[in-house]
Amino acid sequence: MINMQKKKKASETQTLPITVIPPELQQPDVFLDNLHRVVGNFGFHQVLLPALEERKIFTKQRDLEKIYGDNLLEIAGAPGDSVLSPVHTFSVLRRYLQNVKTRGPHVSKWFSLSPIINIENNKPVTAHEFALYILGEDSSLAGAQLVNTTAEILREFGVSEFMIELNSLGCGICQKNYQELLESHVVKVAGRLCRDCEADLPSNPTALWRCDNSNCQEIVAGAPQIIDSLDVPCKTNLMGVLENIDDLGIPYTLNPTLSLPLHQEKVVFRITAPDAPENVIGHGGNYSAWTKALGFSEPIPVMGFITTFDKLWASVPEERRRTGPKIDVFMVPLGPIAVRKAMVLHRDLQHSGISSAEGMLSSSSIKNQLKEAVEKKCEIALIIGQKEAIDETVILRDMRSGMQELFAMDRIIEEVKKRLGK
Repeated sequence: MINMQKKKKASETQTLPITVIPPELQQPDVFLDNLHRVVGNFGFHQVLLPALEERKIFTKQRDLEKIYGDNLLEIAGAPGDSVLSPVHTFSVLRRYLQNVKTRGPHVSKWFSLSPIINIENNKPVTAHEFALYILGEDSSLAGAQLVNTTAEILREFGVSEFMIELNSLGCGICQKNYQELLESHVVKVAGRLCRDCEADLPSNPTALWRCDNSNCQEIVAGAPQIIDSLDVPCKTNLMGVLENIDDLGIPYTLNPTLSLPLHQEKVVFRITAPDAPENVIGHGGNYSAWTKALGFSEPIPVMGFITTFDKLWASVPEERRRTGPKIDVFMVPLGPIAVRKAMVLHRDLQHSGISSAEGMLSSSSIKNQLKEAVEKKCEIALIIGQKEAIDETVILRDMRSGMQELFAMDRIIEEVKKRLGK
């Protein structure tokens, strides 16, 4: 049983919706294989994460409590005070910190593909989170590589119109200096902040940039920019990231009021694209401050980027959604005896270096199977019916002309190679 805990309300049982991944996403050659390949080329390794997280992680700190505290889902009978994780960042940090205790400080590059649950319009919504993490280093080079990896993922899937928005929130010293400037500005304009912003101003002044209150927006619009309050190390870090991604030709813009809920210091970035939900693909930056929340006395360098499959997929152009490795041949068996013959021939084609696909378990008609061959842009379809299976023959269909010819089973691979020029 899953309970959704709401403030000032009794726990109520909710039925979780099942997220159905679009059929295109179920094709590993179209999405997952390419995703694994790109992140693997940059040295990222997959980490498996638990579905549950401790409730106190999201409720004992004001910033997290504001985001998640009212909307956490618990499973009756789960060990301890556990909730279904709305974000896996803390599981990643905990896993890395455990490694640090045994191995000492080191750099790791991880990615995760994990289900998450969030609350939208007072209802639980499931999604699949994709995240990249560089742990043990938050240098300008690490920041640039994180941005570059996300940019390469988008380019791999044909997303050409995207923009990287960047900013720096500085360190604790920078934010203290900025807080004083911001307080002076509020007094100068005789402005009145909302209750939340008044509470945030002493410890998290950049949170004011995210406030929807019209009075707060007017005050922030004319406020000093935090970049003028950055100390030398923070300014050098930001400029280093910008110089590196400039060398890489990645489109970016400085957004002096960019502030993200889970990022409290140093470089932050957001990736936008016209076709993404609300024009935002994902966000990233420095997570180092949160390692203290998990028990370490000093922050450990951590950078990350988070998005979801839905946001990535919505950004991919329609013509690229089924693009994958070229498939030359599609097997079309008709009947159980033909399927047995087709399985062997399919294997032999693969062993001969000919890429082939099949739909043997779908019990589809010849019309539907040929339609799938067209969708996969196969040049050849090999049709095996009941008679062909008994006679040890195969019908070769040229998918461009529609012409069909009958060949002996033991000659078909040679003929296919000839037609494909292999």
